Amino acid sequence: MMELSSALAFLTDPARQATKPGLDRVRALLQALENPQEQLRFVHVAGTNGKGSTSAYLASMCRAAGMKTGVFASPPFETLQDSMTVDGQPIGKDEFIACVERIRAAVALVESREQDAPSAFEMQCAAALLFFAQQDCDLCVVEAGMGGAMDATNVIVPDVCVITRIGFDHTEFLGDTLGEIAAEKAGIVKQGAQVVSWPQTREAMTVIEDVCEERECPLTKADFPRLTRWLPDMDALARKFSYKGQSYATRMLGSCQAENASVAIEAAFALRRRGWSISDRAMREGIAAAQVPARFEVLRRDPLAIVDGAHNPQGALAMIESFVEMARALGTPDMRAHFIMGVLADKDYEAMIEAALPHAASFTVYTPASTRALAAERLAQACERQAPPHVAVRTASDAETAVAQAMDAARSDGCVVAFGSLYSAAWVRRAILSA
Repeated sequence: MMELSSALAFLTDPARQATKPGLDRVRALLQALENPQEQLRFVHVAGTNGKGSTSAYLASMCRAAGMKTGVFASPPFETLQDSMTVDGQPIGKDEFIACVERIRAAVALVESREQDAPSAFEMQCAAALLFFAQQDCDLCVVEAGMGGAMDATNVIVPDVCVITRIGFDHTEFLGDTLGEIAAEKAGIVKQGAQVVSWPQTREAMTVIEDVCEERECPLTKADFPRLTRWLPDMDALARKFSYKGQSYATRMLGSCQAENASVAIEAAFALRRRGWSISDRAMREGIAAAQVPARFEVLRRDPLAIVDGAHNPQGALAMIESFVEMARALGTPDMRAHFIMGVLADKDYEAMIEAALPHAASFTVYTPASTRALAAERLAQACERQAPPHVAVRTASDAETAVAQAMDAARSDGCVVAFGSLYSAAWVRRAILSA
């Protein structure tokens, strides 16, 4: 049997990390595994922002309804095993190794036929589907990795397709306009499936509507005029909201979380229309139980420290809206944040800095542990170009040092807010908890 380290290394092989759009490789791999996806039923989730939270809400409602529920999350938060869960529990060591051994044998078979070798993400997707089939899941919630149409996850045939909020990200692969990006995301829509969408901009919504009409799919848009949300309760660390006359509470405090939950609620309604039994009580309990790390997550109170996975301009604006609402709830509307920031080089970090700047006391920047990372020195220069003299900009050697510097600055005033990359959020989160 393989060691866990060898199994992880095989599924994260740097030589296989290149983004390779297309479905032929993953289909060949799954065929070599005897097509485990054909034993399963799915909800497929695509979008730019809110995928993780929306998926978590929906999976939590399904678990509360008694379904054995698998979730494939992208990217994983801390370890690769975190990306493959059943009923909220990550795949175990022995199950993971067994799946990877089968993946390795299937890859060897595919390559022996002189077919194109699968990418690391395609292997990870196949491993998750194999695990879910072995666990005999009732329903699987699968997040697209990037885009939708040519994403490896698009080999599944879902009961329900969910499209969360669409914005600008991965434009080098998905296109430079919201319409082009929406077309890629809407590629997950399959003939006759129920489709649920965040109410997008007109440009993006028109594309989604056209795809649904062409593929004869009923489309439901979340009805935000029927959503009421209140400021977060910072003592209970919860946020109450009502949607379509029903009251809910969530432990996720971000300003968009009531909206994300409403999209998930509509997805639960869509599952009902496909014959699944999800009671109103299961929906309330599921929303209340759902939790995803690094979604405007309060980790400490003295000083107040928060980590958020915002990694594009739309996400950064949502994070700032969450910060403003939190400051109002605390009775300190003029609060300033000591931001910790590390980003990947392909992100629009200038726009992210611009979003945070009006509420900044300082920026402490670091280089994430990724081959795609932007060097801290370049990020600091970008901050300094925009920041007025009273906003300090510091460069740290790593995430842990950045946390120590920002926490020290925040002890006298303000709070710490870390953002910029989901890939390094786990490191920052751990450093804040241990500071």
